[in-house]
Amino acid sequence: MQNPFSFYVVFNPLLNGENQNYKTQAHEFFHKLKHNLKTGDPGRSHFYWGKLKMSKHESDLEFEKFKKAQEFNQSLGYHTHLFISDFHHFWVAKVESVHQEVYDKENTLPFYDGKEVEIWFKITDMDLVSSEYVETGYYLEQLYAKNEFMNLDIDSINPYLSGLRYPLIVQDRLNEQYFTHSEVDQRPRALGGNPLIESPKESGRVASNVQTYVLPPAIYGKLSERLKKKLISIEMEIYKNDNSKHDLHEKIVGNYEEILESVLNTTFVKYLKEEVSEDIYVDAQGKIVSEAKFGARPLKNYEGNLSLNEIYGLLESPEKVKSCNLDLAFQRKAAFFKFCRTELLELTQNKFDSSGPINQKEAMMVRNIILGVGCKGVINSLICLFHDDEFMDSYFRKVA
Repeated sequence: MQNPFSFYVVFNPLLNGENQNYKTQAHEFFHKLKHNLKTGDPGRSHFYWGKLKMSKHESDLEFEKFKKAQEFNQSLGYHTHLFISDFHHFWVAKVESVHQEVYDKENTLPFYDGKEVEIWFKITDMDLVSSEYVETGYYLEQLYAKNEFMNLDIDSINPYLSGLRYPLIVQDRLNEQYFTHSEVDQRPRALGGNPLIESPKESGRVASNVQTYVLPPAIYGKLSERLKKKLISIEMEIYKNDNSKHDLHEKIVGNYEEILESVLNTTFVKYLKEEVSEDIYVDAQGKIVSEAKFGARPLKNYEGNLSLNEIYGLLESPEKVKSCNLDLAFQRKAAFFKFCRTELLELTQNKFDSSGPINQKEAMMVRNIILGVGCKGVINSLICLFHDDEFMDSYFRKVA
């Protein structure tokens, strides 16, 4: 399946018009869009990001190519992303349409007044994905420009490429669906909390500590953007709140179990979908069934996550899937499957089961085992063993 097309622009963070109340023009744009979305007025549920024409000597932008790329995505049900970066921050915006002219100028930044804008992107949602140089570099590296719209052969975007004519039409190796959950929740991402925007210094410190002490950057990079955000948010709450509070203990356990569930879905369940999806069925409640009953569908057609309980049940009793042998199915991932069936189950059965109120010691134990504080950590082991072809040096073998 072809990755959808995305657009990519860069901006100078030092050029922010006369408004110094915002860190960069992207921050200002985000807050103006968020203000519009808060009104609930359908006529104001957007804001326009413009690309300035930089020089009269610059070749004309081929607008029709951008329009066709966006329409192609739309025809297949894909969102079109606009990636915006100053090489420090990495933003993603949801593009509804592209325009050569806009007439509701109140939905653009004053920054554009009196300037020649060669293309406008109508943005209906937006969020900050990274605010740290190394992580932003990782997201840029996943973008490549090899398509029928661009006469380019770029395997990976980086800050040192010269002579590029922005905006670029690119594709994203990660193929993350940044705005799918917001549609399910019927609430734009821009209206949700984001520690990278609300507490940039604190979230940056926490992200740095996580990558320094528990999850090496190469492993941290394997986590989805949504998962990183959840991890940083709960760690910030642990740092700033009274750890004796019972509701915080419940939140710690709940969040880390959701993190573990997500990692298992992007490793164990992903592999099942690729290898034996025709032999496993999921009913309307998200439960695994042994045969194609009414309302059930093959695992590969199931779009949601399998719950931790369903995954544990399959690991404890793989014979539930009568039509295939999971030991044979996981031959290429034998070490990973062995870890899931032995160490993972042992940890979850002996350490995570708790009746009654959760105390501080129990909550922090769950967090430490999953994250890898004072131990190898379940996340480290799952990712290292699943991506064994990438993590084969002595350090990562030791981690796993």
